[in-house]
Amino acid sequence: TGGHLALLLEEVARDIIETRTLKRELVTNTKAYTMFIIFLVVVGSPLLLAISISFLNNMLELRPDGISTSDAGVGNIVGEINITSDFMFNISIGMLIMTSILASVLIGVIKEGTLYYGFRYAPFVIVLSVISFLVMNFLIKGFLG
Repeated sequence: TGGHLALLLEEVARDIIETRTLKRELVTNTKAYTMFIIFLVVVGSPLLLAISISFLNNMLELRPDGISTSDAGVGNIVGEINITSDFMFNISIGMLIMTSILASVLIGVIKEGTLYYGFRYAPFVIVLSVISFLVMNFLIKGFLG
């Protein structure tokens, strides 16, 4: 009587330890996903957008501006570009704001399972991504400009 009780308690203890280990791994993975998303929104996107604006400025400088291709002696390298760097700058700011909001919502869903939990992170992520974009845009203009 009660001989199997010890085995049952040992199995329950192993199951509890395994459940705690899985829960710790889940928390670690969730933090890793959150940090990766924040890194992409705060560093990756602003860097790529700043490089795009610099590339657009370089392409606009290659345009012959009023010189016909026969007078210049070379073909038109770029062609006609109707996008200005100011337009790209404004679009980049808008994209960063929208991306930051969506990333914050995604973080809320990952961490707490609810959409609205992520909105509390949105102002911080927006400010960080826009400041990061402005700094990277200034640095890239300094390096390549």
